[in-house]
Amino acid sequence: LGWGCMQSGMGRMREAIGWTVGGWLLVLLPLVLLFSALSLALSTFAASYKEGQAYLTPVMAIGPLPAMAAALPGVELTPPLALVPVLGASLLMKALLAQSAGALEVVLVTASSLAYAAVGVRWVAALYQREEVLWAHALTDRRESGDVGEEDGDMPSHHAELSFVPRFQEPAH
Repeated sequence: LGWGCMQSGMGRMREAIGWTVGGWLLVLLPLVLLFSALSLALSTFAASYKEGQAYLTPVMAIGPLPAMAAALPGVELTPPLALVPVLGASLLMKALLAQSAGALEVVLVTASSLAYAAVGVRWVAALYQREEVLWAHALTDRRESGDVGEEDGDMPSHHAELSFVPRFQEPAH
């Protein structure tokens, strides 16, 4: 009788751990997407590695603060807090671990995290659709070499080809 009860308890524990890990993945993937999009968008404006680090350091310093707030005593997952980007996810993971998370909180945190991630990805997509972002390094390199003056805003038409795009020529007859 004792062994059967212990196996039954272990089965429930495995099921609870499975739900907890699955819930964590459901919550963490949109946050990873959000921070990846934010990092890519900010690094787009950097002209050098050093400048990129200067742009990303505040994100890496401020980003974990809401997660730390989840560790404060008395801070529990509520519907309004579920909508705060990192705080809601941290509180949900804490509630999943304590097995006290409800379906409403899971849906609110996941939906809001997906919405924030979608906004971040959309921002990056909008940045990379702008010609000045795509040509920024090529124009900067050409200005440094003296090929283009500062007053030239656009690339001249004879330099409009990307060097890595193969040119297809007619075969010689």
